[in-house]
Amino acid sequence: MTPWNTFRDNIPTDPRFLGHRAIFDKLRSMPETLASARDAAKKLGTLNDRGITERVRDFATKKVAADLRREVIKIDAAKKKLESRRRNLTVPAADKTDVGAALLRQEIRAHVRQMESSKQVRTLTFNPDPVVVAAISEAPSMLTGVSDSLRGQMEAAFIEAHFPAEIAVLREDAEALESVGMALESATKEVRAAIGLSELEFKKWLVTSTPEVSQELLEGRIGE
Repeated sequence: MTPWNTFRDNIPTDPRFLGHRAIFDKLRSMPETLASARDAAKKLGTLNDRGITERVRDFATKKVAADLRREVIKIDAAKKKLESRRRNLTVPAADKTDVGAALLRQEIRAHVRQMESSKQVRTLTFNPDPVVVAAISEAPSMLTGVSDSLRGQMEAAFIEAHFPAEIAVLREDAEALESVGMALESATKEVRAAIGLSELEFKKWLVTSTPEVSQELLEGRIGE
């Protein structure tokens, strides 16, 4: 099985991943298209290796560059959206207007601060109580005796316990996006090799040869 087949097999067949599959299929076709262009240039029988590469580069500029840059932008936007969805899963915020609740949180922090470290870990990372989570999250470590690392574990444990369905969807989305990202990396390497450019030259070529994509990006027509 080729890496391309592996990448595609890792994208679920669920209809909500049709966009991922469409991006993948377009990326997969790019190296194949350039391989065909190279074969056609060779068959002319009038070009040396450099001339063949330049002809393939001209073809890529006209037929491949814009689509490749669009997919780069789409994947980058998808990654940002995924991260935004992750950030929306948060621990409960403390109600600053409730004096009684504020005093309770203060007592909780004092209690947690006196705990042995092993008990802190058990209390804060095994299905932690929302009130305890709010009390620890709103105060700096010096007032809670809880390290930043343990605070992070506590918040992750709370989110896992209270948003299981959302977490499952995010993980599936992240895995599918990772496969598309690997496909993009593979396609980019193959296209760059086919047109004979260094990594720096390739990055410049991808932008300068696609002014129409720059305009689409400026107008907000891609990347959403």
